Amino acid sequence: MKIVLFAEISREYKNLKEEDFIEPPLEFSQSKHIFVAEMSENLKRLFTLWFKARYATRDFTEKFELAEIAADESEAESEVSKVKKAALEVNKAKEREQVLEGTFWYAVVMEHPDIDASLISVTKGFKVARAKE
Repeated sequence: MKIVLFAEISREYKNLKEEDFIEPPLEFSQSKHIFVAEMSENLKRLFTLWFKARYATRDFTEKFELAEIAADESEAESEVSKVKKAALEVNKAKEREQVLEGTFWYAVVMEHPDIDASLISVTKGFKVARAKE
C-alpha cells in the first residue's frame, strides 16, 4: 500500500503545474511573523499535494456520513456495503493526508534547519515565516 501511495504522490508531484499551486491560507502578520524566505517550488508542490489530500479527506468524510445516514434509514445490504466502501475511502484519504503533511513539514525543516521547527509557519504569498518570540 505505501509503495503504491508513494508512486502516486511522485507522479502527481511531477505533473503539478504552477497554476495548480494552492496558497497557504494563513495571513502573514508583521506583528506575529518574521519573514524567512519564499517557499521553494518543492515546498509549493508538497503543500499543494497536502491540501488537495486534505480537501479529499473532507469530501470522503462527508460521503461517509451521508452513506451512514442512508444505511440507518434503510437496512438494505447495498446501503451497508456503501458505508463500508466509504469508510475505506476515508481511511485511505486520511493516511494519504498524514503522509503528505509529514513530508511537507519535514521538507520545510530540511530547507530551513536553522529555525526551530516549532516556530515555522507558511503563509499567504507562499512565504516561510518564523513566529516572533
